[in-house]
Amino acid sequence: MENKLPDLQERLIEKIRSVADELINQEELKKLVEIGIHRAFFERRIKQGGYGCPEEQMPCLAEEIILPIFREQVRSQVSDWLKTNPDKTAQLIKQVLSQNIMIIVLNTLNEKLNGTLYNFAEEIRQKLNN
Repeated sequence: MENKLPDLQERLIEKIRSVADELINQEELKKLVEIGIHRAFFERRIKQGGYGCPEEQMPCLAEEIILPIFREQVRSQVSDWLKTNPDKTAQLIKQVLSQNIMIIVLNTLNEKLNGTLYNFAEEIRQKLNN
C-alpha cells in the first residue's frame, strides 16, 4: 500500500496558495503582522510555573534585548563622567553620605546586634534543651 499523504499535502498547499488573496487582503495581513510584532516584542511574557508554583511575569522581549545594551553604555558614560569630574564626584559622595550616614550606621548596628542576639538566644535555647 502506497502512502498518498505527500500528494494530498501538496494539493492542499497549492489550493491554499491559489485562494490566499481571497482569504485575507494585504491590509488585513499588515494588521496581523503589526499585532504579532507587538505581542512578540512589547508585551510582557508569562513563564508557566511548575506544579504548585505560580506563573512568573517576565519582561517583554524588547526589554530583554535592548536594556542590557544600553545599561552597559550608560554605566560606561557614568564611569567616564566620574573620572573626568573628580571635584563633583567628591561633592556627590559627601552629600550622599551626609544625608544617609545615620541610616548606614543604624543598619550596620542592627545587623551586628541581630547576629549577636540571635547567637545569644540560640545558646540559651540549647542550654535549656539539655
